[in-house]
Amino acid sequence: MNLTQFKTKAQEIHNLIYTNPCTCEISAYNNNDIKTTSNITLNGSKMKANEYLLGCINCHPISNSTKSQATDRFVQVAHKIHGDKGYLYNLGSSNFICPSHGPQTLGNLRNHLSSITPCSVCDSLRLRDRYISQANKSNKGLTNIYFVSFTSKTSSESFFKVGLCFGSLEDRFKDWLVHYDITPIVFSTGNAADIYDLEQKIHQRIKEKQLSYTPMNAYNFGGASECFLASEECINKLKSYIINKTT
Repeated sequence: MNLTQFKTKAQEIHNLIYTNPCTCEISAYNNNDIKTTSNITLNGSKMKANEYLLGCINCHPISNSTKSQATDRFVQVAHKIHGDKGYLYNLGSSNFICPSHGPQTLGNLRNHLSSITPCSVCDSLRLRDRYISQANKSNKGLTNIYFVSFTSKTSSESFFKVGLCFGSLEDRFKDWLVHYDITPIVFSTGNAADIYDLEQKIHQRIKEKQLSYTPMNAYNFGGASECFLASEECINKLKSYIINKTT
């Protein structure tokens, strides 16, 4: 949508939530193509477009509500933000219905409203499509899956990670190398769609087995939430699994 359309939509939502309208001057990098992920500027303050729909950072208080049951006002706002997605809401319920994937949990109401794709299944598919599109545009439809171990340079900390990258491990982990020595276990290249699905299966299995681990320096690193701990037997099985699936 263009800037005028975005302002109109935001004003309609703000009128439902707040007594006082936003008085900030709004601008964007591309005023003719504002998406939910676009950065906008409010009197010099930067904010994501989807966050601004729920309140101006300068004019309205931004609260992290933990409410999870649909209220009348929430349903009105949800229809204005996500109406094109066909979601169905019931007052007093902690669930909503995705037309493609059935009942879903609302969780935090504000997070639901600010999400690009609130349905977890829809969101997973969106991220998959985005990654594959990026691979097709910039890497001939290919990507790399890596399985590496990390050892701290200053302590006894060690852990593992499985992930994707388009370039080398050195480029992927340039910010990590200050704190950790990295040892490749598997590094393989293949079709982006197949490799992406393989990585997602592995991450799901790690969560199911409750192996996830947060590194001591996690706040510095993208992808730190995908790290894990495992026995030598588990590591060897995972190594063989990835090799068999990518060769």
